[in-house]
Amino acid sequence: MVGELNASHQGSFFTPSGSDRDATASLGVYLDEGWRGAGVRVVEVLAGGPADRSRSALKPGAVILAVDGQPVTPETELAQLLNRKAGQPVRLSVQPAQGGEPVEEILTQVGLRQEAMLAYQRWLDRRRALVEKASGGRIGYLHIPHMAMPEYLSAYGDLFGRYRQADAVLVDLRFNRGGNLHDPLMAPCSPARSWPRWSPATARASPRCRCHAGPGRARCSPTPAATPTARCSRRCTSG
Repeated sequence: MVGELNASHQGSFFTPSGSDRDATASLGVYLDEGWRGAGVRVVEVLAGGPADRSRSALKPGAVILAVDGQPVTPETELAQLLNRKAGQPVRLSVQPAQGGEPVEEILTQVGLRQEAMLAYQRWLDRRRALVEKASGGRIGYLHIPHMAMPEYLSAYGDLFGRYRQADAVLVDLRFNRGGNLHDPLMAPCSPARSWPRWSPATARASPRCRCHAGPGRARCSPTPAATPTARCSRRCTSG
């Protein structure tokens, strides 16, 4: 039926319910898929995740040997031992990266949605660092994951904050989940000597008049009235 309607933003999916469905938790680490020894070996710890603690034994090179007393083996994978335990503390037996006797450590796991958010931040930080390094700090990097107000406010803040003095900004729209921000996103990036532009009030932002002297060099002031036809009677300055 969706195909016959040929409508945008239409779809359907099935979400299983019940306490017995699989819901694998995460320790916030990446594992060595080629490891053939006992347990599983850690190759990276996600920043902000459960294992990202100064005193944690879960560092790159450490090996997780058991979870809650159950050994991690090829027959009993780590995912099975972490199933349905998001938000719960688990006791790990860890072989430290520097060697020595295994140590016991207790961590509270997160769900896969939280892990995905941490992984996205990792990806974002790496892309930003790559662009800034390649350009010698002259070019900024923005990723827009969704065409919605929170993403717009974040991008706007970076344009006139972090990248205020940048020569250019690379805007990455890969993996964007859709929405309608094209015109608002282009407005602050469109260079012009003088371009007063009103924007309607929302719950998150007030009407503002923007006069552009170049990307990253606009000074904003609130409009005198919050009506859609209001124009700024004051002269905007750049600098």
